[in-house]
Amino acid sequence: MANDPRFWAVAAVLVLGGFALWFSSLQRIRRLRDTPTARIRSAAQGIVELVGQVRPLPGEHLASPMSGQAAVWWDCTVARRDENASGRRRWSAVAQRRSDAAFLLDDGTGACMVQPEGAEVTAQVRIWYGATPWPRSGPAGQRWAWLGQAPYRYTEKLLPTGQAVYVLGEFRTRRASDDDDPRAALSHLLAQWKADPAALRARFDRDGDGQIDLHEWELARTAALAEVDALRAQRADQPAVDAIARPEDGSSYLLSVLTERQMVAQARWMAVLGIGMGLGGLVMIASAIH
Repeated sequence: MANDPRFWAVAAVLVLGGFALWFSSLQRIRRLRDTPTARIRSAAQGIVELVGQVRPLPGEHLASPMSGQAAVWWDCTVARRDENASGRRRWSAVAQRRSDAAFLLDDGTGACMVQPEGAEVTAQVRIWYGATPWPRSGPAGQRWAWLGQAPYRYTEKLLPTGQAVYVLGEFRTRRASDDDDPRAALSHLLAQWKADPAALRARFDRDGDGQIDLHEWELARTAALAEVDALRAQRADQPAVDAIARPEDGSSYLLSVLTERQMVAQARWMAVLGIGMGLGGLVMIASAIH
């Protein structure tokens, strides 16, 4: 056994994987505990923890494409039961649809936009079975269809509309004018005017010679600058938008139907599992050496 490279590979995986699981679990516990729950109305810019109910943006209706249930986020997967030459059966994914549409989180003091892209989502999960490549109905009455060897398995992960959700991410308040670059806007507008020489001459060719001289070009530039300033002033009057998204520093971005206490308990169990894996690998190594 000690000369079997597979033995040492398994032992190494247990030790290294166990340590990594233990360490990452402790980091998650520390982050969950050290980040206080904020209120949207008074949340500071940066990494925050929010809890509230989710709903679509005004005027939007979001629903799962698999069951039709109203939900702000979904991840739907269809797997097919395949059988190889040896008669062994396995499930292979054949279709998947995932939502990355923004939605709102409302905690009673205010609402902020949630950008789910890049988030680790813990959602409600429903699994049922059927005979078609895409389900023709929801899971009601079909959960035990696998007993009849149904060839397709449907997995639906949802954040239903109205669901209480925990969010840990980066909170940002943005205004329409935050990304304004006056020089770039001026250059873009002048380039648009130059692309239509006839309209440019009709507007700024004051001496009628069919050309735009330096003085006339300066008039055009002054007019373009006035339009850019007016547009920027209009954008500055638009209300600010609060949003929470994946942190720019690469740290965890969590969306979960679980409470903070439940996630901490879950992380503790994962840390214990990591310790057990690591100790198991060390015992294997010690027994092989002796």
